[in-house]
Amino acid sequence: MRESPKLYCLQKPTTLEKKIVDNGGNGLSSTEWRMFSNGELFVSLNHTNKNAVVLGHAGPPNENFFATNLLLDTLRRSGSERILLVLPYFGYSRQDRLKKEGDPVTVQMILRTFACNGCQKIITIDLHSERIIEDSPIEISDISMMPLFAQELKSELTDTEYTVVSPDTGGIKQAQLFCKELKTKNIVVLDKKRDEMGNVKAAGLNGKVRGFTAVIVDDILDTGGTISEAVKLLRDHGFTRFYLCVTHALFSLSAVSIIRDIGFERILVSNTIDLPESVLNKLRITLVDASKIIEQSIYD
Repeated sequence: MRESPKLYCLQKPTTLEKKIVDNGGNGLSSTEWRMFSNGELFVSLNHTNKNAVVLGHAGPPNENFFATNLLLDTLRRSGSERILLVLPYFGYSRQDRLKKEGDPVTVQMILRTFACNGCQKIITIDLHSERIIEDSPIEISDISMMPLFAQELKSELTDTEYTVVSPDTGGIKQAQLFCKELKTKNIVVLDKKRDEMGNVKAAGLNGKVRGFTAVIVDDILDTGGTISEAVKLLRDHGFTRFYLCVTHALFSLSAVSIIRDIGFERILVSNTIDLPESVLNKLRITLVDASKIIEQSIYD
């Protein structure tokens, strides 16, 4: 019989990780994290287990990816035979392909490092690209927040003609999962282009629009530029009412101001990333909890 999994966290667990630990039943395995005077990180395991679950996070990504690898390798060296990594938001996932010679494919480097350090499977949420799964040396279970977002808005959209909007072709899967929950097929996809400076420009909509309400669904909200361009184009097509559902809300640069000025009816985001009070105080956000769907994947 396989040993029940034990949970391990990084040095500063997120709100989501704390919920998973509280609900998991097996509790959190004790670890000691220290920072030496020269900035070097150290971890010591007070309890080891053959079946280990690492609750990792990528915000900010640089320091936390190192801590994740340190914990993975320490578990491997201490006798863990099955190591599962929970990484709700997979940082660097947009760096998944070679755009020009001399550029990195960072996400592949990260995955190879995880594999070398003993990780055998990753659970993540609304991964940015299916290409990452196809090229990964590790099994990846990609679960989605979109059915939960759809359930949250179900009562508000029942008697309304609406269109579900994907800001680019890469987000069609998320849009389809959202629509499946509501038993509708009203999807349009933004034809997105970038100028020489990398700025997003909305060139058109692919698909048939319905009604005056648009529900924009996306995996990542970074600077808000893509969402802003999408709304401008949707207004040109007669839409007057907007909802926003985003799994990973980064809110970089002036994103808070951009999103606030659009005037969404509701903004739904998951708790894969801890949002600062400065964001929550300026935007009317509904936080949708991801802990249950993660727990189901861990203990299946």
